[in-house]
Amino acid sequence: MLRNVCIVVIGLSVATSLCLFPAYTGAAFPKKATKSLRLKMTLSTMFMIIAVASAVMAKNTSTFAVLMLVGFAFSWLGDLLLGKGDSTKLFLSGMSSFFVTHIFYITAITVAARHFFPDSPLVVPSGLAAGITVGFLEILLCVTRKARFHGLLVPTSVYATFLIIMFAQAFSLGLRLFPENRAAILLPSGAFFFLLSDTTLGMLRFRMHKKVFSFRTVCSVSYFVGQMLIAMSLAAIVC
Repeated sequence: MLRNVCIVVIGLSVATSLCLFPAYTGAAFPKKATKSLRLKMTLSTMFMIIAVASAVMAKNTSTFAVLMLVGFAFSWLGDLLLGKGDSTKLFLSGMSSFFVTHIFYITAITVAARHFFPDSPLVVPSGLAAGITVGFLEILLCVTRKARFHGLLVPTSVYATFLIIMFAQAFSLGLRLFPENRAAILLPSGAFFFLLSDTTLGMLRFRMHKKVFSFRTVCSVSYFVGQMLIAMSLAAIVC
């Protein structure tokens, strides 16, 4: 009975998000406003509901699930701060909140990796290779597109480092779990779209691309997909 209720809740949340997302994309351009903030926070709340319902459905009360849910709470706060405007103060506040999100995500994934693969080292070749590859591509992008950080190079670099670590950890865990648990692919897939979202956000923020609307759309869509997949992974990775 509880499982069926959770499935309905997840289905309704996904359907609501799909209906609201086009309205949010339109309302957020060319300038963020009260309407776009309300829509964004509704979508962010849907992510939280999907995450909680996924964990409840799978009876996932593990440390992994709890840490991931705390991470979602900080991402909700980050959405609120970034949705209020484009000032440097709000950008740094939102980035700080998402930085904490990634700390919780990384810790959660590490806990899960330790549970499923207790004899494996903390850093495995697949995760290291993914992290180095993405890091190289991010640096190459900044150099070739002549990013203008306006004094934000240090905080942005620190944030990007932990974002890449989060992706690398998720990629490694999902890859190792996949042969026995196909649904585990949800986590690295979500992490990839999260990474794509933040990359396009950085390109917009630091003026590495002139096609503002198209890049904002990619940023929003990839974040929307990424968070939804990560939320659903709480039903797939139970430890």
